[in-house]
Amino acid sequence: MEKDHDSSGGAAATADESAAEEGNAAAIVKKMASSNSGLLFKKIEFGQEKNWAAKITEKRVDCGACRKRSGATLSDGQNAKMRKFRQGLKQSFRLPSSSSEINQRRRGNFRPAAVSAIVRRNDSHSYRIARSGTPRTQNRGEQAGCYNNSPAERKTGMELHPDDEGIPGFQVADMKEKLNMNSSKLLTHLQARSKNFTTLLKRELGPNMIMLVVEILAKITTSNDKELQASLLAHSIHSSVLEQFSTFSFNIIAQNMAFSAEELTNYFENLYVLYNTFVQMMPTKASEILSDHCTRAVMALQNLKLMRKLPVPPKLEEDYRSLMDHVESLNQLHESVSQKRRREKVKREWQPGIDFRELSVIPLPQDLSSKMKVNLCPAVIDGPYKSVEHYLDVQFNLMREDFLIPLREGIMNFIDHQSSESSKYKRIENVRFYQGVRFLKQFVEGGSLVTEVLFNPRAKSSRHNWSRSKRFLFGALLCFSSDLFGSIILGLVVDRRVELLEKGILRCELVGEVNEGELFKKEFIMAESEVYFEAYQHVLKALQNFTEENFPLKEYLIDVSPDAHYPTYLERLPGTIYRSKRIEFHVLNKDSWPSKEKMELNESQYKALQSALTKKCAVIQGPPGTGKTYLGLKIAEVLLENSREWLRGPILVVCYTNHALDQFLEGILSFTKNIVRIGSQSKNEKLDDYNLRVVRKNKGLREFGLGDVIKEMNECTKTINGCNKRLKMCMKIEGIISLAHLHHVADSYMVTNFAFSSRGDLQFQEWLFAGLYFQNSMRSGIDLNDIKPINHNGFYSCSLYDIKNIINELKFEESRAEGYELEDIRNEIITWVSRLGYMKRKLSEPFEPNMDLIQRLTKLQNLNFLHSDHRWMLYRYWVLKLVQNYESDLVRSRGYFNRLNEQKFELMEKKNEYVISKSDVIGMTTTAAARHQNLLQRVGPKIVIVEEAAEAMESHVVVCLSAQCEHLILIGDHKQLRPSPAVYRLAKDYHLEISLFERLLMNGIRFDTLRIQHRMRPDIADLVFPAVYPVLENHPSVLAYDNIAGLKKNLFFITHTHQEEKAMDDSSKRNVHEAKFLVALCKHIILQGYDASQITILAGYLGQMFLLIEERDKYVAIQDVRITVVDNFQGEENDIILLSLVRNNEEGKIGFLASENRTCVALSRAKKGLYIIGNLDMLADKSRLWSKIRKVLLEKEAVGTHLTLQCLKHPDQLTEVSKAEDFDDIPSGGCRLKCNEKLNCGHTCKKVCHPQSHGKYKCYEICNQVMCFRDHRCEKQCWKKCGECMVPVESTLPCGHVTKLPCHVDSREYKCLVRVSVQLPDCEHTNEKLCSMDINEAPCSFPCDTRLPCGHACAFTCHLKRDPQHLEYKCLRPCTRKNVNCQGEHMCEKKCFEKCDSCKVKVKKKLPNCEHRFDMDCSTDPSTVECLKPCKKQLDCGHACRRKCMEPCGGCLVKVEKEIPDCQHKITVKCCDVPVRSLCREKCMKVLSCGHNCSSSCGIPCDVKSCVYLSTRKAQARCGHEVQLYCQESDKGSDPDTLMLRCQEPCVKILMCGHKCKGTCAQCMQGRIHITCQEKCERKLICGHKCSAPCSNPCPPCREKCKFRCEHFQCKEKCGYCLPCKKKCGWRCEHQTCRKNCSDFCDRPPCNEPCTRKLGCGHECIGFCGERCPNLCRVCHPKEVEDALASLNATGDKNSRFVLLPDCGHVFESTSLEKSLTESAHEVKLLQCPVCHVPILRAYRYKNAAKLCLNRVNQLRFMVIGYLHQVSRKVEKLLDKFRMYPLESGFMESWRLVDKLSEFTKRNKKSHGGAVIPYSLEARMEFVLSIIDHFRELRGKMDSSKMEQQCVDSANSLIKILLGNVHNITPQEHSDYEGEFMRFIILMKLCVLKSSMATSRRQTMKNSTGEKHQKSVECEKEYEKCQKWVDNPSAFFKGEYLEMIRQLNQVFESLNLGKKFHPIFAVGLRNIVFDLHEGSWYECPNGHIFSVCGLDQGIQATNCNQCHVEILGGSHQFFSSLYL
Repeated sequence: MEKDHDSSGGAAATADESAAEEGNAAAIVKKMASSNSGLLFKKIEFGQEKNWAAKITEKRVDCGACRKRSGATLSDGQNAKMRKFRQGLKQSFRLPSSSSEINQRRRGNFRPAAVSAIVRRNDSHSYRIARSGTPRTQNRGEQAGCYNNSPAERKTGMELHPDDEGIPGFQVADMKEKLNMNSSKLLTHLQARSKNFTTLLKRELGPNMIMLVVEILAKITTSNDKELQASLLAHSIHSSVLEQFSTFSFNIIAQNMAFSAEELTNYFENLYVLYNTFVQMMPTKASEILSDHCTRAVMALQNLKLMRKLPVPPKLEEDYRSLMDHVESLNQLHESVSQKRRREKVKREWQPGIDFRELSVIPLPQDLSSKMKVNLCPAVIDGPYKSVEHYLDVQFNLMREDFLIPLREGIMNFIDHQSSESSKYKRIENVRFYQGVRFLKQFVEGGSLVTEVLFNPRAKSSRHNWSRSKRFLFGALLCFSSDLFGSIILGLVVDRRVELLEKGILRCELVGEVNEGELFKKEFIMAESEVYFEAYQHVLKALQNFTEENFPLKEYLIDVSPDAHYPTYLERLPGTIYRSKRIEFHVLNKDSWPSKEKMELNESQYKALQSALTKKCAVIQGPPGTGKTYLGLKIAEVLLENSREWLRGPILVVCYTNHALDQFLEGILSFTKNIVRIGSQSKNEKLDDYNLRVVRKNKGLREFGLGDVIKEMNECTKTINGCNKRLKMCMKIEGIISLAHLHHVADSYMVTNFAFSSRGDLQFQEWLFAGLYFQNSMRSGIDLNDIKPINHNGFYSCSLYDIKNIINELKFEESRAEGYELEDIRNEIITWVSRLGYMKRKLSEPFEPNMDLIQRLTKLQNLNFLHSDHRWMLYRYWVLKLVQNYESDLVRSRGYFNRLNEQKFELMEKKNEYVISKSDVIGMTTTAAARHQNLLQRVGPKIVIVEEAAEAMESHVVVCLSAQCEHLILIGDHKQLRPSPAVYRLAKDYHLEISLFERLLMNGIRFDTLRIQHRMRPDIADLVFPAVYPVLENHPSVLAYDNIAGLKKNLFFITHTHQEEKAMDDSSKRNVHEAKFLVALCKHIILQGYDASQITILAGYLGQMFLLIEERDKYVAIQDVRITVVDNFQGEENDIILLSLVRNNEEGKIGFLASENRTCVALSRAKKGLYIIGNLDMLADKSRLWSKIRKVLLEKEAVGTHLTLQCLKHPDQLTEVSKAEDFDDIPSGGCRLKCNEKLNCGHTCKKVCHPQSHGKYKCYEICNQVMCFRDHRCEKQCWKKCGECMVPVESTLPCGHVTKLPCHVDSREYKCLVRVSVQLPDCEHTNEKLCSMDINEAPCSFPCDTRLPCGHACAFTCHLKRDPQHLEYKCLRPCTRKNVNCQGEHMCEKKCFEKCDSCKVKVKKKLPNCEHRFDMDCSTDPSTVECLKPCKKQLDCGHACRRKCMEPCGGCLVKVEKEIPDCQHKITVKCCDVPVRSLCREKCMKVLSCGHNCSSSCGIPCDVKSCVYLSTRKAQARCGHEVQLYCQESDKGSDPDTLMLRCQEPCVKILMCGHKCKGTCAQCMQGRIHITCQEKCERKLICGHKCSAPCSNPCPPCREKCKFRCEHFQCKEKCGYCLPCKKKCGWRCEHQTCRKNCSDFCDRPPCNEPCTRKLGCGHECIGFCGERCPNLCRVCHPKEVEDALASLNATGDKNSRFVLLPDCGHVFESTSLEKSLTESAHEVKLLQCPVCHVPILRAYRYKNAAKLCLNRVNQLRFMVIGYLHQVSRKVEKLLDKFRMYPLESGFMESWRLVDKLSEFTKRNKKSHGGAVIPYSLEARMEFVLSIIDHFRELRGKMDSSKMEQQCVDSANSLIKILLGNVHNITPQEHSDYEGEFMRFIILMKLCVLKSSMATSRRQTMKNSTGEKHQKSVECEKEYEKCQKWVDNPSAFFKGEYLEMIRQLNQVFESLNLGKKFHPIFAVGLRNIVFDLHEGSWYECPNGHIFSVCGLDQGIQATNCNQCHVEILGGSHQFFSSLYL
């Protein structure tokens, strides 16, 4: 095509040259351009000029040929289509259509500053072209700008001219002259000579020529003739010339070209103007060839800025980035257009048809038919929708088909397979089938009617791992069919307990119409859809609820308007002022905003925040690690802080996954606690208290009528379960049903008589058994073992199991009976066995009712004449009718239950609405938002923030929006995971995988991109930049990452060819080699000292994840390492990622790995180390992205078949591993060498090299230490304790015996163990004893020969000293007597010495009264035994007696259903009870006089006062706010004080901490006692880190990483837990040396001699001897030395010595530095640099002072945390204080609180929360005791018990508030408590005054004078005034308190009532606060550390609270000696 361009350009030039005058040239050229360029411009713009293949070959389609084929014109239809498409493009990207519009654009697509600069330079003819870039000796070719490079340097397709001839008219001098023309003339001139100009651009240009060409092309863009511009640019701009521009931009640095800064700036400005114009005129072509060149221009600018220090204007960089974003969006649009053309076959024009709202969300049988044809329309992604109906119809049908198509195709494939003759198993995709499925039972559970299904009868033999299976997920759709899916029953899984699934049982809820009669009789085929139905059904229902009227944000979602509008609430109030970081700014005026530094954001985040807060529909794209969640939290924080400006209401936060939602909400908790999370899938324990269910419970709301509904549902549940149970027993047919149940359906007079007879059931049984032939039991063929137990609770009057029990009992009696009794029992057995067989046969016979015969039989009056078969026919018919009755009752009860369930749901929604409408933030997933869309519509969140917006389907996001939505913020990244539809064809051809986020970008909406990533080290980031993200900058923090220990590379790809396997029923893949290798690598990394939480293993497939988990669980060390699939890890990160790609096959299929989005996610999760295993060559062959990744990996030498491990201790030792077994060579994680490190014991480690420390190492060398004075050596292993010397030594004992004793044993104390023979003195027997034993204590071994009284011989040895007469001796031989009262021959089994008992042997005896036989003791008299067997008699009511045989019959206890006469309701009562209305629990159906339904039960009389509904009426509470009234409350009769307790008006007072109160009027007690502040503290701790605790809590001990660092190592422990460095101190000089360890205090003073070393410049060092030399020189850096002196106002001379602080690099004059450090020495904090406040740790001169400060910090830390024994002592003191203080009887309520607090302190003795809680309890108790003290002091002055009780009540209320919490008292709480304390004091004094006034009034009446009376009246007025102050519900302040004290004193003085009152205040605050922030802790000269409670130490003095030494701020010098 370039060739054709040349020819057309040549023709134009020839025609121009044939014109006689140059004046005619312009007209000729313009005419030619107008005829040719119009079509050319259109073709270029529409992308018809070249296709995608031309990107590689760069062949062009002949433009002239196109004109010939098309006749140089297009049809009207084509022209209209092109015009419409071009207009769409321009509207989408807001392209300017005129030069005036171009020049008016401020930023983005054009740069007016550059253009105006060009015009100014043209007018002044002052262009300056740099000549320094070319050689001084030039030939003609060089003058023309041609370089003769080597062939290797020439670009493909570049036409080079090595000859010296230049192109006529286009040499360097000619080009300079052309710049003097104005833009229009220059354009005409170049068009006339386009052939030569295009020839020039094809050559390789020199630097000067490139700059001239760019400047000329930029200049012509200012011309107004757009047609000539388009023609010239179309022929001139192609990929080769752009490549030259980009190469030149980089060569400026590479070849060190000597251009000036102004020339380079002009060049890049001109290049931007050219590129920008090219994009505007030919966006399609620009999107094809310009993308990479924009990126390279930005990179070249950055290089010049860094290496040349080029002052690049920030506006120029910003414009290039905006242009880059614009080209990128054009590129995406072009791809979508190309896809649209390739898929034109699926395009169908949408026409309104069947209303999608009438379609069923759940599948119908016709939906699953192969004949089902659906006319689907693709989602519109490149323009607007026609209407809301169009949009909703398309989205609904696509979503519905996405779950229907897999189910429909799976069922059709199953039917085809079943109908085919092939028996070969064939796996069916997307649907699992189970045959032989049966329904077991139904019951109500958890508000649902649950059906139990047996889906696998052979479950015991199944080896399926249900705990890891994805089958039968909650909400999964099941289809049951008994006719090969001709009809279906649908169910949803509601319970997948593993223990049930292992038995083959599943629980589901059936939906739709169900034929209950057939449900339990047939076998079914069950189909389970693998597409998760739960995620679809709620979205589809929500889409059906949208209408044209309630659809939100139509201008963006439907019309895809690119115009940015303000949110509606800001449009209403355009002057809105926002507040953030305590700075107020005009939100719509970006110039008034706080700086990005104050907002703690980078540049791109700052701009995104501005867009998010000011755009109605804001879209923010964030590549991995750029802080999307951080920005989202910042947006939410600013919005919540200014919620009053947008008229309050909750913000809705929506995320696609539960994990992302939990993460986002946890961040929100840092600035508000008023959040509600909807959904039960949260795994974050911190959010448990904020779940809707918990918040609803904690709110303590009224039931909203829920209690009655739930009670009704419970009753209905009992009815349904009872019907189901009885129905099941009817179906089992295991007995004869009792007449109590049967007589309701038996329409026979005789049966009815039976039912009301006392022996009705027995008579009925005899009636059925009539005609029975009794046969011999031996020939009956009945196996009693076949009859299983059944618990029928009286449903059967006679069951098979009952008869079996009777037979077994008779058989037992048969074994005991004799004679005639035996014969009777045998006959009875025969009778019952015959009955059993007869009844079993009759009940199991098939029954088909003959209705004609049955109708005739039922008309008979006497049924006793019927044949036995007819009798059973009637019985079976009655059972059938009973079944039908139960089924109809079930249907009716289920319908009622469903109505109640709906009513419950509505009431719950009302309750939920009330709860969440009062919250600040609502959090839910997209699925939960769809489920609760009605709730969202009622609450109407105005602001919606969607995280992961690019991963969620468009419909999932849309259903989250309500009609009231005024502001939508979408945060995501469309280059990571896209939505995942179930049907691939719908995803690709119907654009279902395009999210709303991506669609808005494709349609030109302005979006913001975050550019700085804080996650990946640069090596890892290079994998996705620029392959995926054109611009991605690294934050400095990622450059400082440590290398991964134990491995040579931080990034590596292990490539291999081990084949994959199928997994999980062939639905997934796995690779055993990769799994074993990564698990072995994980073990190796753990051995390097990494924690398991720092490592994550990612798998590309679910089957691989399960395999990895199996391999991991074999090793204990790595069981805490997380393993998951890539898709579930989006939005997360970890230090080290091990990635298994799995795919490796001969076909070269790479599956999901071909997705660039998934690849991007997988490669961007690691922070410090990424190790990938897979087949890289196969991946690179099949994917362009993987090919780029391979190139990057090869450049970094980070790919290979072997991974190289590097030993930490021996870095030169490398180990290569390619398989799991290779790790066995280094089992300890080091290398193959011996460790040989010296141990603390002096030996060397003998283990193979290992990176772990030797702290727990056991040395197995021989100890060999001297153990005793005999020089014996320890022969134990070194790790064991030596103990005492055990070497045997021969010793002579005092008795004269010689023996060997252990060395440490004293022979004088040793007891001789030699045995000697002696004659015992008592018995005179000769015996042996130990030599050391006393002869009087030696026992005799001769046997005793005495005979006992029982006749047995004594079994002891000789015992003359103990019981010689055998008085205490117990004979242990067996007893020879019979048992007491034994009626047989049972011998006593006790020992001889024991007393014999009555006979306990069990024998069978017959009772005399009832003839029953019982097992009883042989000695028991049968007449004394009461029979406990059930009574067999029948009562008059017909029921069997349920009492015991011994009890008298009467009072039937059988529960029966009876009707209450008064209300006609039925209740279940005992048969003997009378039904009365007071027992009725049915819901009352009456309407109260107020118009509401009665909420009580029928048995409770109706009362209008019990109405619990809220009315629309409001009344003013005492606080002044309006509160909604309950129905029973009247407008005038409502108590303002009661209403005040319900007031929900926001408090919004600014607290003492500076934050806004988040409580309500009622919660904050009308501002008297505010709720605790939950904002973030962010003050600086004494350790230097920032506090992250809530504002209301004391600053806790720091949890950050320790900053301490010595010259040997950096501490890696947590802050405050440093391990002491045991290496020698490095502080030494020629004068003195420190001999201590590094962690000890140095034993040498600082050396004050000057340093003798020379600096690098050769001059003398200005520091001290032995210190680090400052990097300043008096000679070379005089200004810097002066600055160092001035920094601390030092006055120095030439002899001044300076100190370098190595921790921060600052240099100070030593004297001034020491003075500065001394001034702040009294404050407890780390020693810090006075300028930057970085801790001083490594400066030798101040090392002791730094250690002292560190020790004080740690001492304070432990003092606040509290040692366990210290805290225990404080707790004990509190308990003693509680017990010893006497409380008055009126304070019993407070006493109970103290008891609870006492129990709390006991429970928390060991599991304490530090010393803060005991101190807080002590402070609260001081408040309480002060209240009681003052009450006791003044109570005696009150003469009224009513006054006294009023004071007691007030005191109890205040004590309840004080002791209701145990947390630390904040200054705000202290102020509030003090105010209430003062109110209480005034209240008591008013009571005293009132009593005194009453006494004075009585005296005045006796001695009345006018003056006294007047004083009395004035005093009463003052009293009333003070009383009003006390009764005022608002806060009580100190000023009011003092004023009232003054007035009360005046009153008391005027009445002569005694001494004045003095103000009384509560306990001081300084004893309560225990913060660890800087400025709150000091140390006095006596070493006491104390808190100053935030006093300003620079202004006022404070005193030590122990020794009371005064400390003045800034004047302490007592630490100065440490610094000097």
